[in-house]
Amino acid sequence: GMGPVLAVAFSPDGKLLAAGGEDKIIRVWEVKTGHVSARLEGSPEAILTLAFSPQKASIARASTPCTEGPFSWICQPTNGPPSYSIVSL
Repeated sequence: GMGPVLAVAFSPDGKLLAAGGEDKIIRVWEVKTGHVSARLEGSPEAILTLAFSPQKASIARASTPCTEGPFSWICQPTNGPPSYSIVSL
């Protein structure tokens, strides 16, 4: 089963919902049907932030708390470098 969810994001068109958390897996659902359309594994740490690209071809994930700035995500790790990556759908 899915562990505690720590981050969620809707695609720009509202058709997909991504969720990730302590189990280090991003799941992407089709909102209309509830079908899981993707299961993305490989994050080294719990997922705290998710964001879709404007074309919804990829998802950014981060293992540090992030906030959305006017032009980018701003990640402030508590110690060490931020852990983030881009995952293709």
